[in-house]
Amino acid sequence: MRKTPKQQLDEALKTLKEAQSAYDLKLAEYTEKEEKAQTKRSIERGKVVGNALPELAILTKSQFAAYMGKVMLTDYARLALMEICEETKTPAVPMGGKDTGQSNGTAAPTPAQAAGHTNTPPTPKPAETPRNGNGIGNGNGGGNTGQ
Repeated sequence: MRKTPKQQLDEALKTLKEAQSAYDLKLAEYTEKEEKAQTKRSIERGKVVGNALPELAILTKSQFAAYMGKVMLTDYARLALMEICEETKTPAVPMGGKDTGQSNGTAAPTPAQAAGHTNTPPTPKPAETPRNGNGIGNGNGGGNTGQ
């Protein structure tokens, strides 16, 4: 017996719903695996940071976030990350992208800029000295203004 167009549509709709259910199930399984992998990576990286800087253990969550923001959003940290990514041929995700929701308004250097950078720490700022010979002043050319 031949099926009517209505019966054919109903069967196609049923098949479509079954396929959508199977897709949703597979997507949920995949998402769960990815979340577990991300959690594992976060824990492993947190252990590395904690072992390197045990003083961080006393910080609150907001203090730790502030510290990491100040440390990780520096040009030096960006260049160091880009160098490591270039050495290992790992693509770097731009800081302040969709994943972090943060941006400090400056563009990250290109890999070509990072390639020529030597991994040396920044030089310390020299101590300020008075500009006039009598020892009065704040070292910036002005008088002693209570600083």
